[in-house]
Amino acid sequence: MAMECLVENLNEPPSKDEFDKLLEELSNNPEVLCKSQQRDEMDSSPEEKLKFLTEIFTKSKANFLSRFGRFLNSDEINLFQQFEEDTKDGYEVKYHLKNLKESSFKTSKRLRNKRFAALKRLVSTGAYFSETEMMKRNPLLYDQLVGRYLSTREKRLRDRSGCSDVNSFVSILMGGIEKEQMEAKRRVQEMEERDEEEDSSDSEEDTGTEKPVHTLWGEFREENNQPTKPRRTTKDIDLFITSEERELLKEEFVSTMYEHFLEGKDDDFDYNAVDNSEEYDNLEIITNDEEEKYFDSEEPEDVSMNVENTANVKEESSEDELDIYMSALNQHPSVCQLSEDIKKL
Repeated sequence: MAMECLVENLNEPPSKDEFDKLLEELSNNPEVLCKSQQRDEMDSSPEEKLKFLTEIFTKSKANFLSRFGRFLNSDEINLFQQFEEDTKDGYEVKYHLKNLKESSFKTSKRLRNKRFAALKRLVSTGAYFSETEMMKRNPLLYDQLVGRYLSTREKRLRDRSGCSDVNSFVSILMGGIEKEQMEAKRRVQEMEERDEEEDSSDSEEDTGTEKPVHTLWGEFREENNQPTKPRRTTKDIDLFITSEERELLKEEFVSTMYEHFLEGKDDDFDYNAVDNSEEYDNLEIITNDEEEKYFDSEEPEDVSMNVENTANVKEESSEDELDIYMSALNQHPSVCQLSEDIKKL
């Protein structure tokens, strides 16, 4: 099931431009070596690399994957699926793709666990996941799930909580600058969201499918099937959502921000400091697993059986605590209903 997430629906074959871009990126990667180098010998130029990579790619896709597949991401790996039925080296292509996907999944899982360890530290020790900071990073989502349900007084208290000296000139100045930046980011997000909706609408018109009409809380339908929004003010907003629903929406916002962090979507965060650091490796679990494997295989005749059992246990318990949390939250009946209601807010 986990491997399926790496396989995309390839109804249309990848274009030549996609492979040209892939080859160009590899040629500019300093870790990609196209020849055996002696000590202190200069590497090939990007132009020489590109020529060499293109020759290998043209002659044999299997050889190309064998030599340079480890530098490809999951999307780039999937581009080679069209060559699995090739009469020349399709079998070898399948073999390399299978190994690369497994390796990519393991690497992705390892990075996710390291980022989860960093997330827990940031939640407990810093302000990175405070309500104010998360609002700055994703103002549109915050307003859709949390901000629009706050009273003026609640917004003032929220803004003051993130400032140690609300009356100082510097605090007022910085607060104004941050607010302008947040509003600018929100406008960009709204434009991107509208563009996505228009693209989706155009695609549905081309395929002859009718776009489903979504109804928000408090709306009613007219005869033309178009939702009509009720007239309401900020003061009336509490009539449309309970405190329990507000809390669930806030939890959904927080869990979404956690997921964005784990997926590497926080543009201003230095993920290299986490992904390339051994500090976030869970050494205690690794040590315990190695000890259990050692004691399980003490009897020679039971080695193969114990290794198989250990593998099964690991597979069954592979879901980390973050997955458990996300699964429980997303399966909550209220969250499911609320998610449907606010999709187009």
